[in-house]
Amino acid sequence: MAVIGFYIFMGALLFGVWEEWEPLEASYFCFVTISTIGFGDLVPGSANFESTEDQYKMIFSAVYMLFGNNTYTQTYRHCNDVSVIGLCDSCCDYSVTTPLIPSAK
Repeated sequence: MAVIGFYIFMGALLFGVWEEWEPLEASYFCFVTISTIGFGDLVPGSANFESTEDQYKMIFSAVYMLFGNNTYTQTYRHCNDVSVIGLCDSCCDYSVTTPLIPSAK
């Protein structure tokens, strides 16, 4: 989860500077974007994209979203695997040795 937090933090810094958003708005945008919720209330790239700098910003935004979604998905999948395997018994109520469905007697 630290990886996701770091990714959102770095994206929030960057989008905050580029789009002149408040830190909370930029963090919200990053989380909503990489978790594929995507409400659409904040959209980067309000410029007309005629300058090369604006085009690079849009390309970087697309790459950030692509890798962010992949990072979020892989981190979620890893946390789910760890909890199902039972490596995290201190934070979970079940493990491989405990059946998920009670057997009928």
